[in-house]
Amino acid sequence: SRSLWGKSTVSTSSKEPAHMVIKGLPRLMVYGTLKKGYGNHKYFFGNSKSSTFLGNCTIEGEFVMLSIYGSLPGVIDLEDARPELKKKFTGGALHGEVYAITPELLTSIDHLEGHPSFYKRKQIKTPWKNTWCYFLPSYWLDVREAEDSVISPANWGGPTA
Repeated sequence: SRSLWGKSTVSTSSKEPAHMVIKGLPRLMVYGTLKKGYGNHKYFFGNSKSSTFLGNCTIEGEFVMLSIYGSLPGVIDLEDARPELKKKFTGGALHGEVYAITPELLTSIDHLEGHPSFYKRKQIKTPWKNTWCYFLPSYWLDVREAEDSVISPANWGGPTA
């Protein structure tokens, strides 16, 4: 079994060393429309007073990324899935960007992501310590078309803004 939330690697273009954390601010890893160059990034991360880019990050684990509602990415951590789904799907690493954000911005992004009724926010380990990330509930893998919706590797590159 893997360690708590798996291993992580980092490549950063940030001025902050990977081991430093902006004291007191939550961290958030994003992998879809909130990434740089995609539709929701400018609305939520455009104000430098609300967020600081820390770096790109890869989390080793058993993650499955699905394309839902046509083009939106959603990630499921197979660690949370039933045994028969773990046999049916092959997970892998998750790639994304990590930000230090204000609590107010985290609340706004919770609304966008439909937390806790749609996506569920939970903490994962990154080089910046405990970091929030949004996940789909594992029942999304029960959908008949789930096999056709898998994005592999879990590195979404949908249409840019």
